Amino acid sequence: MNEILEKYSDTILKNIDIDNMKKIMLFLQNNNCDYIEDIVEDYFDIFVIDYNLFVNKFNNLNQKYNNQFLTLAKEDMNLFEEPFYD
Repeated sequence: MNEILEKYSDTILKNIDIDNMKKIMLFLQNNNCDYIEDIVEDYFDIFVIDYNLFVNKFNNLNQKYNNQFLTLAKEDMNLFEEPFYD
């Protein structure tokens, strides 16, 4: 676990709202995401995004990728950087 936390700045870690993180994880799980542990390990900073904003961004990305965002992101997890682009 320490190796995971060492990847992220103190600012990211201080800004994590556990309830928000749980909601995002549940949302991903409900959308049949079977690699949440990988997301936590490599894209932990997405959990800083407010849940409602995350859902909105996810839905937009899912539409952009023909409802295949999570399938494609499983192969190329760099797609999880897109919620940070505006």
